[in-house]
Amino acid sequence: MTLTLNLKPQLEKQLQEAAKQRGIDVAELLLQDLEQRWLDDPLAQFSSIGLGESDLSATDSKAWLRQEWDKKL
Repeated sequence: MTLTLNLKPQLEKQLQEAAKQRGIDVAELLLQDLEQRWLDDPLAQFSSIGLGESDLSATDSKAWLRQEWDKKL
């Protein structure tokens, strides 16, 4: 996957400085940070979530998941 980021100049400068200090390029720095963030996030580790017996509809379940996900961010 390829991503294009439009960064504020100050953030771009900070990323370049941090990457230089570590001896890696900015892409590698961002990749490492993303991997660490997602590996530490318990919700990101699941490829699917199942529900047991419940009176929640699929729509209600999605709304609940979005609400709970937002609390983690």
